[in-house]
Amino acid sequence: MKMILKKIQNIKEPVEMTLLGGEPTLHPDFYELIGELHKLEHVKKIDIITNFQAAIEFWTPLIPYADKLEIVMSFHVEYAQKTFFKKIQELKDKFQMNIIFLVHNEVKYLPKLKDAADAYFDLGLELIPITFAKLVDHKSGETTYFQYQPETLAFLREQEQRIKTLKYPETILIKTDSGQFEMNQLEFANSEMNRFKGWNCQMNALIIHPDGMVSYPCTTIKKHILFAELKKRDLVCSHEICPCEAYWNFTKSM
Repeated sequence: MKMILKKIQNIKEPVEMTLLGGEPTLHPDFYELIGELHKLEHVKKIDIITNFQAAIEFWTPLIPYADKLEIVMSFHVEYAQKTFFKKIQELKDKFQMNIIFLVHNEVKYLPKLKDAADAYFDLGLELIPITFAKLVDHKSGETTYFQYQPETLAFLREQEQRIKTLKYPETILIKTDSGQFEMNQLEFANSEMNRFKGWNCQMNALIIHPDGMVSYPCTTIKKHILFAELKKRDLVCSHEICPCEAYWNFTKSM
């Protein structure tokens, strides 16, 4: 951790940090890591991607760092997350928050998915953006979605319409020769517009792995952080579905 922090200190331009897992809140030096990142003036934002299982008492020590923090909560319907939305209610005035609602592909979870979606909209959490996302299968070496049944696809379409009622939906900016417009992320994915194979991508993120190796999110090439250049690069997308869309948006052009 100290070696990585030292390398980050030497970056000259503003950066955002995203703490991923597994579950980053399980790191034994989690509070120290947040504190050290918060001290760095050029670190403008710190996103924590979490399953939000930790109790309220876990999050309150982070309030002094809230000006830079955003808690991005992944909702997993297959786990027991009965207090998920209740905790959001208690902490929503303390932190910036964002919800990634993972839509399970097995139909047996559909009733729970509907109940959870209703809970979000019934609690008036409209100031907290939500993204409904399909599960992605990485096992084949290619980024593909799991197979979804018509009933679950219909659920996704219903949520697409509900999201349009929110004050601050998560959107994608689309520019064409004739102008530009915004589309909410779920509608974008449902319309299969997240297919960028052969497009130019301004890749502007690096993943730092637990062993100190560094890679771009959608390539397999790794270098140790001591020797890696932490800078953006232009790539030609080799994936049918963008593997970065859940966490980062990069400018892509045909």
